[in-house]
Amino acid sequence: MVTRPQLISAMLSIDNIDDNIYRSEGPHIGGIFGVNRLFGGYIAGQVYEAVRIYKNKIKDENVIFSMHYNFVSAGDPRKLIDIKIEKVGNVYTADVYHENKKIGLAHIKVRKI
Repeated sequence: MVTRPQLISAMLSIDNIDDNIYRSEGPHIGGIFGVNRLFGGYIAGQVYEAVRIYKNKIKDENVIFSMHYNFVSAGDPRKLIDIKIEKVGNVYTADVYHENKKIGLAHIKVRKI
């Protein structure tokens, strides 16, 4: 059984594995539709954290003010989560993958303080 502190620590523990690719090894939170499906809020939180880390890395001083996430496929809490981030203008896109299978897409807008 995984404790709450372990889950929160895992959610905020994202490794930078390439220039713009981040990975979360888990443990991950299962959803209400079954323990073998990821909880959507958990994924959204991880995407937000990955973009925040990437923004700091490229020294973007703008603040995040909106985020939209689309679920493409059910995620599995037993698998690694990879997040690939791209920036175009004031929008970050984040593609979320399990073993090269896309499970989600996010658009995160930033603006000056």
